[in-house]
Amino acid sequence: MTQRIPDFLVCPVCKGKLIAGKSEAAASPEELLCPACALAFPIQDGIPMMIPQDARKLSDEEAAKVKLEAERLSGKAPRPGQF
Repeated sequence: MTQRIPDFLVCPVCKGKLIAGKSEAAASPEELLCPACALAFPIQDGIPMMIPQDARKLSDEEAAKVKLEAERLSGKAPRPGQF
């Protein structure tokens, strides 16, 4: 989940930052994930589908992983082995 997403592309629900991800559960392997809303927006043919009604709700386990990844990317969480 390290792909860079342009700053102007935000969650259509909460206007929060998105992170790129791949899902085992979704039909589309690539998604934009919102840690705040726990939603996954599919990417089809390289185009993000940012319609809230089409977003997939993340499971509690997925949401926790996405929040940790978002914190790591923002520099707020320690990397593994860091204290």
